[in-house]
Amino acid sequence: MNSHFEKHPDETIVDVFSTHWVKYIGPILLYLLLFTTGILLFYLAILNAHHSMWISHYTFISALLIGLLGHHWFFHRLMSEGTVDIIITNRRFIHFKDILWFQDDMNEVPFGTIRAVEAHKRGVIQNLFRYGSLSFDRGSAIGHDRIIPFVPHPQQKAREIMSILHMK
Repeated sequence: MNSHFEKHPDETIVDVFSTHWVKYIGPILLYLLLFTTGILLFYLAILNAHHSMWISHYTFISALLIGLLGHHWFFHRLMSEGTVDIIITNRRFIHFKDILWFQDDMNEVPFGTIRAVEAHKRGVIQNLFRYGSLSFDRGSAIGHDRIIPFVPHPQQKAREIMSILHMK
């Protein structure tokens, strides 16, 4: 992770955590779909080997490409996940977003600019697994970089931030 966190002398770290593990379910399901498709194409290549040589070759090459690209995409996706995604200090909220080789962002929201923090848990899955999103009201329209998805226990994190805001 190239983004680094520099702590100010009068700043203390309140909470450090990663986003919720549910973020892995979508990539795992897509990987399983690609893997199953590759296996089926290999099987079709074997079945067509004696009947239609060209179709067998095309399905075999397609299976190899799907397998190769699927494995590399999944590995890249897993390696892109950082260990620490969110840091809350007594002065600011810091969110890291990393995509290996393509994106290395550090979004910082100073507490002096925040009017309110909203926690959202929508749907049965988010309530069952206790994750949601945090959004910051800064007195203007909320941008997409101010909505943090996959936050574990978002109401608790919003209360932590609001208690820090009320201390100031």
